Amino acid sequence: IQLGDVVDYGEDGRDMYRFLWRLQDDARMKSNGTVDLLLGNHEVLLLQGSLTYVAKERWVEEPVGSGPGVWVNRRHKALCSYVEDRKVCLQRQALGYFKCADDDDGLVRTPEGCVRRAWGKEG
Repeated sequence: IQLGDVVDYGEDGRDMYRFLWRLQDDARMKSNGTVDLLLGNHEVLLLQGSLTYVAKERWVEEPVGSGPGVWVNRRHKALCSYVEDRKVCLQRQALGYFKCADDDDGLVRTPEGCVRRAWGKEG
């Protein structure tokens, strides 16, 4: 049983949910088991359209090879995980319009718009 609030514990909430959904499928197919995902208050807020808990606004250093790291904003990284071209989104500090990941309507949105689409009725 996963108790929710996945989206606020790092910038990879989207990827974590994809992993948890794969676990659900595997449990069902391989052993007729279950993986239960409960919604935390942060997921409920996302479903209501609030992006407050996507990730905290904090800068972290990420390693690059053996040299010095690069400073990345965790919130930008979380928002950019919902767009198709994460690297360009990060370079633009999550500003601008992008094609949303896993989206086939051809429209471009802000990273915030992509998060809202993923967690909204259309997502």
